[in-house]
Amino acid sequence: MTAALRTALVSLMALGAAGERAASADVAAPRGPDAGAPVAPGDTVTALTLLKDRAGWVPLPGGMRVLSVSIATAYEASVFAPFDAELRACGMSVEYARIEPEGMAPASLAEAVARAEMIVVSTYAESLQPEVLQTMRRISAGRPLVLMAFNQRVIPTAAGLEAYLVAPGASPDVQRSAARGLAGAEPINGQLAADLGPHRAGEGMRREGQAEAVGLPRTARGMPMAVNFVEVDPADAGMDEATLDRLDELVRAELADSAAPGAALAIGRRGKIVRLRGYGTLDYADDRSVSPATLFDLASLTKVVATTPALMILEGEGKLDLEAPAARYLPWFAKSDRRKARITVRQLLLHRTGFAAFRPWYRDHEGAQAYRDAIAKEPLQSDPGARTVYSDMNFMVLGFVVEAVAGMPLDRFAAERVFGPLGMEDTGFKPDPSMFPRIAPTEVDTVFRHTHVRGVVHDENAYAMGGVAGHAGLFSTVWDLAAYADLMLSDGLLDACEPAAASGVACTRPRADTTRILPAAAVERWTVRPDAASSQALGWDTPEGASSSAGVFFSDRAYGHTGFTGTSIWIDPELDLYVVLLTNRVDPSRDNQRHMALRRAVADAAARAIRDRVVERRR
Repeated sequence: MTAALRTALVSLMALGAAGERAASADVAAPRGPDAGAPVAPGDTVTALTLLKDRAGWVPLPGGMRVLSVSIATAYEASVFAPFDAELRACGMSVEYARIEPEGMAPASLAEAVARAEMIVVSTYAESLQPEVLQTMRRISAGRPLVLMAFNQRVIPTAAGLEAYLVAPGASPDVQRSAARGLAGAEPINGQLAADLGPHRAGEGMRREGQAEAVGLPRTARGMPMAVNFVEVDPADAGMDEATLDRLDELVRAELADSAAPGAALAIGRRGKIVRLRGYGTLDYADDRSVSPATLFDLASLTKVVATTPALMILEGEGKLDLEAPAARYLPWFAKSDRRKARITVRQLLLHRTGFAAFRPWYRDHEGAQAYRDAIAKEPLQSDPGARTVYSDMNFMVLGFVVEAVAGMPLDRFAAERVFGPLGMEDTGFKPDPSMFPRIAPTEVDTVFRHTHVRGVVHDENAYAMGGVAGHAGLFSTVWDLAAYADLMLSDGLLDACEPAAASGVACTRPRADTTRILPAAAVERWTVRPDAASSQALGWDTPEGASSSAGVFFSDRAYGHTGFTGTSIWIDPELDLYVVLLTNRVDPSRDNQRHMALRRAVADAAARAIRDRVVERRR
């Protein structure tokens, strides 16, 4: 039989099977491994268990156009009919397709994928073959994909996917229950009875059923997101709902006026999240919606989310002295200008080194070592400590200091000591290609890279350094940054938590114990400006004047930072308030400056929404 004839026959059989699946919900369950078998007391999976949901796609928002793809032969194509029929009964618009266990797919699959907003892949196989995984990655480009496993043995080969659930068998009743859980009609609360692949016993993410889940988003378009179900009634945080509603309208209006293609916002107070939302689209030419799990290029927020906390930890462990010259840790640092031997770590943090504001080294330098050499040769523009000049070079050096003192790369140290313990799974340098559908693009670069930049750092120097630098390169979401802001307001102490609907807690995964991430009392010491000479604190900025991106109602005790791509974070311990606003205002061009007024307006609206105390204009 020729390949063309086989493909034609497979396509015809798939079409017939799809019709059969749509017509019947009571087709016999598959007789694959453990299919339909009663759950034994020692089984690892005893109930529908959500093991990974990196982007918060589960439960699926209502009304989605779902492509339900089975991994099965043509003969087995109808085995998941109960699952598909129940998805439809839960209000989903479902279309059907099939992938062969060896990875082959009919030509009609591409058209079905183009019509879908969400892809659900069902399997009872014992493993996912490399060819199947390749097909799944190809069809999921630009669309969320969730794996529904009806065989626990497949999980070790699914670890690279963004979202997957596992059910205890594949009987018709189990399939229907899995569909209801996936659609949000029933709670998902299974936990592993034993280790399974990369997952430990007791793991299992909880999701409330639609009837119980207050605030679960049930409609969305493009990129669905379920993380904003944690929002609480603003009154529980001493804030006014009507004011925050007007803030939502303000953001939408500014985006409509081209402040940016999209934005994501997190507002929290007294340990409770009152806003965790996305607005607009990823790009003016891409109608997929921004969500709380959209990844943004943080630009200079890297300085305060990665490099600064790394330095705080190293100082707290007695490995780093802020008063010591940087040359103690970097012997190559002061070779060209002897004055550089006097530059301390503290002066680097305060931007009081004498370095120029910027150097376009990316034009003729490549790699971290080339940048070390350039910094070593760079002469100072003024004596150390004489004046404040904000310069990326200071944090390039500090990134190298972290690596020298910690004995490991900056990205690894930040992941192990900050992002990992906080559960910030979407935060890091050089994001994996599998995250591409969730990454907001930045500039159409017509000078350096000659492409629409997406998924790689926008900052040219950080790009030339390899994507990891102390001054830029970090990607994250407002969901992760809400957890980080909450940590800062808790003086570096991470409380135990359990993800739960309407909890208001920035808890991305269960935490059994209270853990200290940053040294005690370090947060206050590092976030207060030392004098009136500038607004700079140690790594952080503080609000100054009416033009501050913190607006005019955040207090003098507030601290924050901005990023060139249109990102900002402001934290106010006096008001017990934080605002994280991420935009991709540089898409398509860095010439766009409309985001600056938006930042101030959002900060002011958030502060003025407070109702349990008087909030005065900052003097």
